[in-house]
Order: sequence, then structure tokens, then C-alpha cells
Amino acid sequence: MKRAKVYGKLGKLILQAAKAGGPDPIGNTRLREALATAKQANCPKDIIERNVKKAGDKSIADFQEILYEAYGPGGTGLLIAALTDSPNRAAGDVRTVFSKAKGGAKLAESGSVAFSFTRVGVITLEAAEGLDEDTVLTAAADAGAEDAAPATGGRWRVTAAPSDFGAVRDALAGAGLSVAADASGLEYAPNALVALSDEDFEANEALIEKLLALDDVDAVYCSGEGVMEEEEEE
Repeated sequence: MKRAKVYGKLGKLILQAAKAGGPDPIGNTRLREALATAKQANCPKDIIERNVKKAGDKSIADFQEILYEAYGPGGTGLLIAALTDSPNRAAGDVRTVFSKAKGGAKLAESGSVAFSFTRVGVITLEAAEGLDEDTVLTAAADAGAEDAAPATGGRWRVTAAPSDFGAVRDALAGAGLSVAADASGLEYAPNALVALSDEDFEANEALIEKLLALDDVDAVYCSGEGVMEEEEEE
């Protein structure tokens, strides 16, 4: 995920948490977690402070989490995660993208695609000298992770139950492993992958790029084989 998109998402999460539970992280667990994630991702201090301050402005609308379901080129399943202060704007922008999409891509009814994905906590470990299979698997097991597998660019992808995400992430960091905060969080993992032709692969990539360009869209999850790996690498 591109850094500007990550910072934008973190800013919205901080604002949302501060509005819901107040600007003091000592008494606001949700805000404390959001601030910790922002710090790990090297989010600029002015973004953090600006969004905490904005939370006190009653004219600022609350953010809502919305999950759009869709079919992509070649029969892929797509989940589009948005965090928005204007559901009507977000829905209209997403519909516009699909109205211009190729390869049979279309929005789907609620529940028709989401069942083919599983919510997981993902902790991405940065490539580093000495980060071999034994080191990662031992640390992951000790941390209570569910699985660990090599990812692109020498990174490792460690997965955990959503409820264990924070504890596993902190345990891995405590073991001396470098966590890529901008590539870690709660995600939707496809239960099965769809094999794609080169044409459909490129069409899915183009569609996801257009969706991620929308201000309200924070992440897109795709069941196309190889598509998610390409997205993570950026």
C-alpha cells in the first residue's frame, strides 16, 4: 500500500477513535492502539496531532466503516474497505469506477462475496540479515501466531486470529524482529484463489488501482491468483 494512502487511513482511524472515546490515550484504548500503529508506521507528527485535534470539532462527521462486495474480471471476488464521513459520496465514487470497468466487473449484493474471505490479522516482517525460516517460525510460534510464510522482497507474512493481532505483533517486535507497520493490520484473506489469464490479471490490477485512488477507499482485497502479492509489493 502506498505510504500516502497508509497515512490517510491512519489519520482517519485516529480521528475516529478520538471522537468515540476522547483525546486522552490513557483512558482510550482504541486511540492508544491507533497512535501506536501510527508511530510504528512513521506517520508524520502533524498528521497525528491534526486528527486528534479535529476530533473535538463537533461539526466533523463521524467516520463509518463500509465493506463493498464485487466481482472482478475473470471471476475474482473483491472486497473494498472504506472508512468515510460521507457514505453517499463513497458509494457513488465506487459505483462510478465499476460503471467504467472492463472484463465484466460489477458490484455484488451484500453477502455474496464476503463469505469467500476470512478476516485475519497480518503482521509483515521486514527483510533483514538473519531473518531465516527457523528464526521466523520459532518467533511466530512463541508469539501465538497461526502461520508464517515468505512474502515478496524477502519479507515474511505472519498471520494471527484478529483478536490476537496486537499481542502477536508486539511479541514479534519484542523478539527483535522488524515489523512493517504500513503492511500490517486486519485484512481479508481469500479462502481460495482464482487462476487468471494475463488479460484478466492486468484488468484486476487496473481496477484495484482505480479503487485505491478514491479518498474513501483504504484497501481492496482480491481472490485473483498473484494479484494480492503484487499489491503488497508496492
